[in-house]
Amino acid sequence: MIFSHIRLAIRNLLNQRLYAVINIFGLAAGLTVALFVLLFILNELSWDKYHKNGNYIYRVIANNNFHQWVMANTPFPLADAILDEAPGVVNASRVWRIHHALVEKNQQWIAEENLFSSDPDLFDIFTFPILKGDIAALNEPYTAIVTESYAKKYFGEENPMEQMLKIKLADTIHMLRIVGIMEDPPRNITLRPGMVTSIDFGLEAMSRSLITSGGEPPGPFDLRTGWDYTFFDTYLLLEPTNDAISINRVFHSLELQHYGEKPMYTFDLQPLSDIYLGSGSLINSDYSSGSRQIINIFSGIGLLIIIISILNYILLYSGQTILRSREFGVRKVFGASRSDLLKQLITESTIMILIILPVALILVEIFRPEVSQYLGKNLNIESGLYWQYPAGFMLITLLVGLIPGIVIVAYISGIRPMMAIGNLTIQQKGQALLRILLVLVQFIIFNLLLICSLGIYKQIHYSVHKDLGFQWQNLITVKLDQNSFAGHFNVVKDKLAEIPDIISVSGGMWLPPSSSRMSFHTNKLDGSDEKVNIEALFVDPDFLETMGLQLLGGRSLADFDQYDTWKIVMNQKAVEVMGKKDPIGEKIWMGEVVGIIEDFNVHSLHEEIPPMVIIASMDNLREMVIHCTENAASDLQDQILAAVTETMPDNNPEITWMTDVIKELYKEERKTAAIVALFTIIAMCLGAMGLFGMSMYILERRRREFAIRKVNGAQMHHILISVARNYVILIISALAISSPVAIFLLNKWLQNFAFNTFLSWWLFAITGGVTAVIVVLTIGYHIIRIVLTNPVESLRYE
Repeated sequence: MIFSHIRLAIRNLLNQRLYAVINIFGLAAGLTVALFVLLFILNELSWDKYHKNGNYIYRVIANNNFHQWVMANTPFPLADAILDEAPGVVNASRVWRIHHALVEKNQQWIAEENLFSSDPDLFDIFTFPILKGDIAALNEPYTAIVTESYAKKYFGEENPMEQMLKIKLADTIHMLRIVGIMEDPPRNITLRPGMVTSIDFGLEAMSRSLITSGGEPPGPFDLRTGWDYTFFDTYLLLEPTNDAISINRVFHSLELQHYGEKPMYTFDLQPLSDIYLGSGSLINSDYSSGSRQIINIFSGIGLLIIIISILNYILLYSGQTILRSREFGVRKVFGASRSDLLKQLITESTIMILIILPVALILVEIFRPEVSQYLGKNLNIESGLYWQYPAGFMLITLLVGLIPGIVIVAYISGIRPMMAIGNLTIQQKGQALLRILLVLVQFIIFNLLLICSLGIYKQIHYSVHKDLGFQWQNLITVKLDQNSFAGHFNVVKDKLAEIPDIISVSGGMWLPPSSSRMSFHTNKLDGSDEKVNIEALFVDPDFLETMGLQLLGGRSLADFDQYDTWKIVMNQKAVEVMGKKDPIGEKIWMGEVVGIIEDFNVHSLHEEIPPMVIIASMDNLREMVIHCTENAASDLQDQILAAVTETMPDNNPEITWMTDVIKELYKEERKTAAIVALFTIIAMCLGAMGLFGMSMYILERRRREFAIRKVNGAQMHHILISVARNYVILIISALAISSPVAIFLLNKWLQNFAFNTFLSWWLFAITGGVTAVIVVLTIGYHIIRIVLTNPVESLRYE
């Protein structure tokens, strides 16, 4: 019996080739998108599942109550204090990421980012298997444990144990002794070291890297004992029976002991499983992070694409069922039961899925490298989640295959055999309404995606082109791979000034727009004891002119010959919060206010403009900004590179146009917009295919009706209007239903921006117009073909 069903199913597919191609392509495209979404989501959720004790590992989070910041940086003594006072803590370790490190290989310096300094206890907390060596040796100064790949990279086939490795930090070269080799960690973990050095080396390196606003930077002993130096990540391994409440009591006791009744810092626990997806709001985070919002967006879009694919299948099959009604009627007359029809339809669906699933899997493999590169994600089956991948694949495939089959069985079960055999019009109760609702849902989904896509692009365009308060079109930034210009700034500046296309040169601790920040707590200038938070930025004196910042009052930073005391300009927000309309001449922090500037966006448009002061100082310059002519030479970046490396030959500076820096700020938003747009196009194509197939069947049924109308004198436009009327109603209804949903979703997304655009009417007008064009292009061919057919051809069998 099964072979009979298979033979009949294959014959039906061959007889309805166009239907089969549309269905196979539609379902394969929908399934491919769903599988990509599944790969992305499971990869995001797989982070940090690798560690055996992952459920009991926590990171300590510090809340800076003065500046209202949340960060993962904590004081060095915190780990020991927690171990002493919290009995439920098995182990604790401090970790510091070493920035701007250069490692020597064959007399060349290579920049490395995955260098960490840590206690040996790190290896008892996390799963980093040691292949050679002794973890305890990491207690010795100037020692390091490297991964297999690092060992091979720097020592080749030699045994790296006890060999020395040169590390350069700023202008100082250190020799580290290799005391261990560990397995290469998987890609989907947050803390992924390539080299772990001793904590003593980390303290010394940190002390050398710090730049202070005055005086000597803290030494290794100060960093080890001071509770005000928050530079280290602290990880805890708790007992399985312990809970966070007991740890929070210890935190409260430590806060009172070291910071008083109004503590500057308060501490919380963050589970390891929450670090990757829950660290977006942390400042100065050194690790890769994901976004639950992006996961929700992808999940929603993937579900919508699956829905459209299923609706297409149902639409096309229901249309084909009309033409196959005689077959079903005859089979019922000869005794076929509902279960027989169900078996036949399941056989046909199974054959369809057996064709579609390999096609979808092949498409996933073909496009996975490009999609992975575009998303910046590794869409492979990673450690931590193994069975979820095939389970998800099977679940999606069953949904795509079974749901249409169930609906179609219910659809055909009410066909009356005698009406089908007699070739009478089959119009089951609700069939026409069902088809209308299916098309309406497709229109709603497509409109929703298109409106959201246009809205996201509108916000990105607004972000990139908004007046940020400074002239950024002709600026170039220079960032070194070491910590700062360290006394070389003026030499490099003078060399750059000799290049004809350069108008001015300046620099700062960092350059706007930036996610970095520094702030101080100071009394207001109105005589009260109230304190306020002010962000600070140390810059070269020519900063205002080079950046094009508008001076509203007082003097510019460049107007002074001596900078033995700090010269400070305040933005309008700072003047407002300090409580004095004319602060020029006032002393704040360790300097004198000499000017007032217009507010500008020092951070991205996700954040409000903060109260801020800009301080002229030559001791804290980490980045350089260059204002060039509008028609600068094409090799200007090469000239800048030559000038910098001539003075600082061991550096590999990063030279970038400010326009690219601003675009990079909204890289994730651009990816989201592009992905939504891509899915919108896919949804549009799938919906158009379904509409094309359904309209072919529906209009074929009305062929004789149109012929009779033409015989009775109806003009072509009358027939077109009669057909178009229903689709116009569908388009308007879909737009009316999808618009409020899209407005809600876009407003929720725009809440991530302190500065955002508004939703213009043309977003909805364009969506309605695009939908109308798709409908015209999809069904127009069938209508024109039928209308232009000679009525005699359509009526000759009457």
